[in-house]
Order: sequence, then structure tokens, then C-alpha cells
Amino acid sequence: MRKSEDIQPGQHFRASEGLLWEVDALSDLSTSIPHVKMVGVSDRSVTKIIAVSVLLDQSRFQALPAA
Repeated sequence: MRKSEDIQPGQHFRASEGLLWEVDALSDLSTSIPHVKMVGVSDRSVTKIIAVSVLLDQSRFQALPAA
């Protein structure tokens, strides 16, 4: 299992609904919970910020191997 320290910009993840996301940046939201900014691989204008714990939940996201 990955740890939050393993998450780096450029990594790709497939969401449970099938969409492909790329980690754009580690986000500093001034909270104690680490977050990342994600962009859609097929449409980079689509963005979302999610907690790293959600990204690491294998029932919601699957890390893809580096290209």
C-alpha cells in the first residue's frame, strides 16, 4: 500500500468510475489533512482537490504504473 509521502505530481490514478486523473500538485489548505490537486487526463480544465487518504483508498482510486 502506498503512503502519502509516495504521492508526487505527475502520477496517474484511475477513479472507480473509470476516469483517469493526474496529480497536478500537493495542496496546502492550511489543514492537518494532506490534499492533492488533480486534473483530468483527457480534459485538463477539469480539476478537483481531494484528501490524500481518499486518493489512497483502493476502493476509490487505483494507482497506475509510471509510463
